[in-house]
Amino acid sequence: MDATGRWLVTASHDKTARIWNLASGQLERILRPPIGEDQEGELYTTALSPDGKTVAVGGWTRAGTGSPNIYLFDRATGEIRHHIDGLPHRIGHLAFAPDGTRLAVALGAGEGIRVYRTSATGTMAQAAIGSISTTGIDWSPAVWTASSGSMTPNCGRLPSGRPPAGSGPLP
Repeated sequence: MDATGRWLVTASHDKTARIWNLASGQLERILRPPIGEDQEGELYTTALSPDGKTVAVGGWTRAGTGSPNIYLFDRATGEIRHHIDGLPHRIGHLAFAPDGTRLAVALGAGEGIRVYRTSATGTMAQAAIGSISTTGIDWSPAVWTASSGSMTPNCGRLPSGRPPAGSGPLP
C-alpha cells in the first residue's frame, strides 16, 4: 500500500501483480513481468513506493537472465521502468524505505538482505547485509528489521546512507 492508502498491490501465483484502487475497491491494472515454464515468473512479493509511483515485484523471476530479478513498474502506466538482476536466490520480500529512496530485498536460502538505492538515472547500487534466511523485512526511518522465523528480529542501521562495514557501496 502507498503512504496515503490510495493503492494496494498484490502478487499472484498466476504470475501477475494487480494494482487495486482502495477507494473504489476496483482493479486498476494488471502487471505482467517476463515469465517462463513451470515456476518461472511466479511472484511472491510486491512493494509500492510511499509516493505510489513505483511498484516493485519479485519472486521466482529468472526469465532471460539466469538469476532472479526484481522488476520496477510505473504504477500509472504499467510499464517496466527498470529491473535489478544478479540476485543469488529467489526474492521473498520487498520493502521501500519510508523516504522511497531505498529498496530492501529479503532473500531465501541464507542469502540475507540486499539494500538498493535508486538514483535519478535509475541506476542501482547494493549493500549485502547478513547471511540469514529472511521471511520478511520492514523499515523505520533509518533502520531495517528482518524476520527469520525466530522470536528475535535481525536489525541493522543505514545512517546517512552508509552501508555496514564489509558490504558493497551505497552511494
